[in-house]
Amino acid sequence: MRLTAVNYFDDAARGWAPIEHMVGLCARLFGVDVARAPAVTRVSKLRKLGLMAFPTARDDAACEIYVARFPDDVVRFIDQPGFHRPGRRRVLWMIDSYLTGWLPPTPLLRKFDVVGFTQHQDAELFRDRLGDRALWLGWGADALDGGSACGRRPVDVLRVGRQPEA
Repeated sequence: MRLTAVNYFDDAARGWAPIEHMVGLCARLFGVDVARAPAVTRVSKLRKLGLMAFPTARDDAACEIYVARFPDDVVRFIDQPGFHRPGRRRVLWMIDSYLTGWLPPTPLLRKFDVVGFTQHQDAELFRDRLGDRALWLGWGADALDGGSACGRRPVDVLRVGRQPEA
């Protein structure tokens, strides 16, 4: 299976530069383009029902990653032209997944083969809805590429504040 695209909404929201950097880094590491869908208006309830009614074709030939800022962006991805094209797997990563009140109905979440969430305390909720499709993807940092230009670094990991020994 090969990654063919990283999908992300480009609505120039303030404060999302680290996520946009991560999306670009992912695309660069996998050698694919970022499919920047334009910001659109919200999807109507009638359209959501229609999206739930039809199955999404799956295949192991290719994979696409969908990075959603908020849980309610998921419906916007599913409503994009070409989402239901067969011949690929779909992976969803919700950054502000803690906004669980904004989660779309479970049938829409099941259109993705894997659903990543960032808040570990929500694991039970996501696993109840999605079973093995739910995957906790905690926060991280691009410390090597986002650091100084110095090639020699005396510190690999810097821990700040109270943290568990492990």
